[in-house]
Amino acid sequence: MSVANPNTQKPVAILIPCLLTGGTEVATYETALAFKAQAMPVDVIVYFDEIDPVMLQTFQSANINIIALGAVRGQGIYRQWILMWRLFSVLLRGRYRIIWLQYMTPTLLPLLIARLLTRHLVAAVHVAAHHFQPPAIKRLRWLTRHWLTRLVCVSQTTADGIFKGTGMQAQVTVIPNTLNLAHAQAANTRDWRVELGWPKQSLVLGFVGRLATIKGADVLLEAVALAYQQLPQLKLVLVGDGDERCNLELQAKQLGIADLVHFAGRLTRDAIYSATKGFDVAVIPSREEGFGLSALEAMAAGVPVLTSRVDALTEVIIDGKTGLLFEVGNATALAEAIVNLGVNGELRMQMGQAGVQQVAAHYDISIYRQRMVAFVSELTN
Repeated sequence: MSVANPNTQKPVAILIPCLLTGGTEVATYETALAFKAQAMPVDVIVYFDEIDPVMLQTFQSANINIIALGAVRGQGIYRQWILMWRLFSVLLRGRYRIIWLQYMTPTLLPLLIARLLTRHLVAAVHVAAHHFQPPAIKRLRWLTRHWLTRLVCVSQTTADGIFKGTGMQAQVTVIPNTLNLAHAQAANTRDWRVELGWPKQSLVLGFVGRLATIKGADVLLEAVALAYQQLPQLKLVLVGDGDERCNLELQAKQLGIADLVHFAGRLTRDAIYSATKGFDVAVIPSREEGFGLSALEAMAAGVPVLTSRVDALTEVIIDGKTGLLFEVGNATALAEAIVNLGVNGELRMQMGQAGVQQVAAHYDISIYRQRMVAFVSELTN
């Protein structure tokens, strides 16, 4: 990790609070690659000392420069002052033509500093519109109108939720998240049945994401306990880690399904597609979702998807074609959807194929890069 050379004009800086393993970090990676594909060098500036070594290696393997400011997250004027000084110093030396903020946190100070040091300031919204309280919505609209060069939303659902009826559509661009379909299709399939000693006839459900309340894995466990009564061949793999893991392990025991559930832990980016291709059905039971990258990954892997009827998931998934939607937090409805797909192998295959076609038509990296070329051209001209 290095600091920008003060004698070099750096076209783009992407600012992000941390570099962990979430969807925003993946989106940051793809955004950086899209700029690099336009021969625009990129520095990814990470505020806090919260950097996952696997994700760091992913960026560095693609020759994406990481500048770690090493700040410690916390309250207090002194810590905020340290972070802002370090950020100001790096941006001043970098002389970036474009500064792209992935999150407008902590507070609005990075946004205020960045505005002073670039001609083109972009901020991206990766969360659902209802994530913001009314005062925050008003502030976001003001910033978009008066402070930012452009605001990017990763879904039309989010853009409509924040800006519909304001007449500000010209200042807002929707650029959905992306993935590399060729990489997904080239990945080897991880055989969970063989690996875990499960019977060949097992129906493998899969979840990929943070083990956090907002991601709804607790609802999935309840649904599995219900669906198991009709599908005794049912199994569940949970890929990911988080603060709720211990609670979820306890919940599985209390529901009497601990033997059906495998906690696979965190996987590298390269291993996600292999893991997902080993699922018969992928489940995204989120309570809130700004986009739903896990749903996109499952579709690219040719796996049908069951998702909450919430936020951008209703935009990513075509209900009845690439997957099925169920009401948020409704374990009974999810169990019914699991049984519906569990007993219909032909329907699972049709939905999986339709999902691949949907990704190829709307979300592949080639399409994303075309959108980014058009966006940068419009932004700078």
